[in-house]
Amino acid sequence: MSLRRAPLAQAVQSLQNGTGANTVLPDTVRAISLTYTYRRAGKHVDEFIKKIAPRLAYVNPSVEFTISHRPTPSTKAKDPELQKRAEAAKEEIARQGGVEPTMTVEFHARGLDDAPATSVKVLRGMETSRILGELVAMAEGRSTLAQTEGKA
Repeated sequence: MSLRRAPLAQAVQSLQNGTGANTVLPDTVRAISLTYTYRRAGKHVDEFIKKIAPRLAYVNPSVEFTISHRPTPSTKAKDPELQKRAEAAKEEIARQGGVEPTMTVEFHARGLDDAPATSVKVLRGMETSRILGELVAMAEGRSTLAQTEGKA
């Protein structure tokens, strides 16, 4: 059952228990962003976004969570705004050669002159538990698979 449709007590119970419910991220993490193409990211990414990400957001209220899904290029909608987004997604996929599901972790700036550093990880083909492990590793600054950049 979806958290949105569950009774309040059941929704809170679901947020407090399960994978990711005890994962407290370091204070250096400012924001986490997950981007994926709807219905093309894979079942593990979908499961992470639907079940684990809400638990992480509940346990880490100071971390800003952003989940953005792009409509699939084949989306046909009566809503003109959704149709425009689908066409824009199709153009972007053509430009980039495909859109991979990605997770971006943004860190607080260390000094007054520093811009926040970011770390990006492509999630394609990863199991749900490995996505959570990579998120924790990225947050702790020990991920070897992520692309890290400091913006000046």
